[in-house]
Amino acid sequence: MKLSRSYIPFLLLAILGLVGHSAVAQVISFKTLASDPISIQQVYPLDLEFGGLVLNSSDPKVIQLNGENDDRVVVIAFDAPAAYDVNVYINSVDFLENLDYIPAQGESVPSIPFQFRVAYANPGFPLSHTDLIAARNAAVEVPAGFNTLTFPVSKRAGGLPAPPPTPEHVGYSVPMSRAYLFFYGVAGPTNAGTNVVAGLYQTEVVIELQLANYD
Repeated sequence: MKLSRSYIPFLLLAILGLVGHSAVAQVISFKTLASDPISIQQVYPLDLEFGGLVLNSSDPKVIQLNGENDDRVVVIAFDAPAAYDVNVYINSVDFLENLDYIPAQGESVPSIPFQFRVAYANPGFPLSHTDLIAARNAAVEVPAGFNTLTFPVSKRAGGLPAPPPTPEHVGYSVPMSRAYLFFYGVAGPTNAGTNVVAGLYQTEVVIELQLANYD
């Protein structure tokens, strides 16, 4: 089984507008990295778009899996050996910054709170699976604040540990399964930010997938 760290990167943009006295936009960049033999198969939608926020408001914008603005949740499908567990590492921050703003001496860089959320679905979908409704219905939400999670590529009955994988040999094909990751969260409120002004607010979230190694 190859476990090389050759990555398959691609970029997702999450766009959020602030409205009030002047128009403002925000971009959250998502970079997904998958090490061989995991392969990314689908990303939908390409943008995580929160919509408009009002300056000096106490109302955040929410995108919730199977809840408010569910149609805006970003979904990633990936294929991996079914007998293994997968580690998902999330490198994120809890705020968005206006990186184009040049603060005066002693002034803070404008920032807005951001809470990143993730869920996964791993009931043992075949590689041909494309039903996002079924994937959503099978999703398991991860509590807020976790930046590392491990779960079976294909859920095992009763939560039993994985049996030792079958050694590779001539004529043997490793059983594969499709699983899903869901990305969503909360942006704002703007009145909880720091020195919030018009401009482009952004951050980068890096998601890395690797097969778990218990050796």
